Amino acid sequence: MQRRTLSRFDEIIKIFRKYDFDKVLGQTTRNKISPFRSDADNNELLKDDFPERLRLMLQELGTTFIKFGQLLASRPDLVGERISEELSQLHDDNPPVSYEEIKEMIETQLGGNIGELFAEFSKKTTCNGFYCSSP
Repeated sequence: MQRRTLSRFDEIIKIFRKYDFDKVLGQTTRNKISPFRSDADNNELLKDDFPERLRLMLQELGTTFIKFGQLLASRPDLVGERISEELSQLHDDNPPVSYEEIKEMIETQLGGNIGELFAEFSKKTTCNGFYCSSP
């Protein structure tokens, strides 16, 4: 793997740990959610603040994860009402991403200068139905 990919992977793992999601994902066998563990053990992992921690984690992980959270917010049948309501805040309440951050990401991923890659690329704020961010 490329150094940049490994660095991002490491960052993601650290953020998961920060919000105690390494336990939810079963990174440690002792804390894995399982039908074979008691309800009390599983409920310890899914504390009352689970929806908020999930939202905060997705926000900190960035745009792609925010989009995933927005998608989950539209599916209370899959994630439940509490999680859906909390994740619906991802439609409005997101930290803005600067033009420079977006430009760097595009140029790195596509391997070129933004002016050469696109005939036109606006610095203005646009809304795509999910959220708006300021330049």
